[in-house]
Amino acid sequence: MAGDLAGSLEKWKAVLAGHVQDLDKASANFGNGVRTGFDPAIGALQNSLAEHARQIEQTRTAWGQQLQTALEAHGSQVTAASQQMAQQLEQTRTAWGQQLQAALEGYNSQLAAASRQLAGQLERVGDLGQRIEEVLHVQQAVDGTLKAVTTTEEFRSTLAALRSHLEESDAVLREVTKPRTIRLVESEHDL
Repeated sequence: MAGDLAGSLEKWKAVLAGHVQDLDKASANFGNGVRTGFDPAIGALQNSLAEHARQIEQTRTAWGQQLQTALEAHGSQVTAASQQMAQQLEQTRTAWGQQLQAALEGYNSQLAAASRQLAGQLERVGDLGQRIEEVLHVQQAVDGTLKAVTTTEEFRSTLAALRSHLEESDAVLREVTKPRTIRLVESEHDL
């Protein structure tokens, strides 16, 4: 009987070892499945953020060029108008001419202030594009770290559960295979 129990114990150990291997494979497949499931979504998010940053940069560049062209056109028009007005003011030297000159100078200073403000806004848009790229890089680093932590913790918990189960199974099998002593007790009864 002890030989049968020892043989059964070896069979159980072999079965448990097979289950351990199956669990190891399932754990590895699960980790790979999690990575494969998240990688396309993360890649799509990264591509989308990069595309938005590229579009913002293109828009900023186009606005800058349009603004530069408009400012140059306005600047040449303002300069030409200022020169013409200056000639008229020089010819008439009236009070009305002096007021107009002052108004043109005010317009020029307002236009210069507006162009400086717009240039500042364009710089902010450029900074925003750079910050989006920085966030994208940080997101990639965080995603990589989360993948590593998730896989490691799940594997550890699976192995801990498996160890606990094997220890309990070994304890039960040891108890079952212990030799037993049978005591026969005679008692005297009235016959």
